[in-house]
Amino acid sequence: MKKIDLEKLILFDNIRGDALAAKAAALFAALYDDASGLSAGEEPVRLYYETQRGLLAARADANADGRFTYWRRHVLRLVAEGENAFSLSAERGEADPGLCALAAAEMPVLKALYESDWNRAAAVFGGGGPCVADMMPPGCAGEGDAPLALDRILRMRDAAEAASALAAYYAREACGGFGRYTAFSFSRDCGLVGAERPDPVRFEDLIGYAPQKERIIENTEFFLDGRPYGNMLLYGDRGTGKSSSVKALANRFKSRGLRLVALPKAEIDALPALMDALAPRGCKFIVFIDDLSFEENETGYKAFKSALEGGVHAQPANTLVCVTSNRRNIVKEI
Repeated sequence: MKKIDLEKLILFDNIRGDALAAKAAALFAALYDDASGLSAGEEPVRLYYETQRGLLAARADANADGRFTYWRRHVLRLVAEGENAFSLSAERGEADPGLCALAAAEMPVLKALYESDWNRAAAVFGGGGPCVADMMPPGCAGEGDAPLALDRILRMRDAAEAASALAAYYAREACGGFGRYTAFSFSRDCGLVGAERPDPVRFEDLIGYAPQKERIIENTEFFLDGRPYGNMLLYGDRGTGKSSSVKALANRFKSRGLRLVALPKAEIDALPALMDALAPRGCKFIVFIDDLSFEENETGYKAFKSALEGGVHAQPANTLVCVTSNRRNIVKEI
């Protein structure tokens, strides 16, 4: 059995600081130090049961993936959501040999954590009873192949090969919240908040307006391909599918790294701050402002106009602003 030394982690500090990972490491250290496995003090027994309770709390997770045990699902999430110098540079498609070498040095620790022998721990510390860590959560079959790809990476024997594959994973799937969620809301107080259950609407669900749908799809493809594109204003009567079309764009192109960020009109002056937060990321973003209009005496449109036309803060190349409105001229004319 391999000892899990979380203190050797430099990049994956989120794993070193995770309460369940720390308890598991201490638990298996006790098991590792007692090769016979015949004695179990009060402390490792306590850690064992605390870890099981903590893992069971994930039962309510909306993103439960029924293909992995509670423990492996927890470790997969920690690796997928780790935002560090290595994962962020990989997300942007930047190859840094030094960071790759650091990641390779940490892969054995991640692998040992992922492949923890909970069956043996249950026999020694759990009295041989059912072990939550080894149970399969009552989740769905999983959405997409990302968890399976990460599972294969953590099983690789060659550390350098695993680190290279992990960099490719982050470039494809992103890291942190942008790896877990495809849609977000933004506010000054809460920042970016991921949507657990984004609207699954597709263009196939929307009837009519074929030429308009083709134009916004084409413009979004230009944006994703790095070709010249334009911000979009979708206007028309209520119920014509403007907002649904924007959400359908996010669903169609999420596999190409497109993320949707909804910005309420009340937070319109936070648009520059939002763009600053998104600019360094490797994903591409549709900043979605729904049902936008200004009365003649409102001044919020000035901040909005400045954010789009440059001002002090230029619009990042990885953002596309999409506005829906019932008016073609979003500032009410007298």
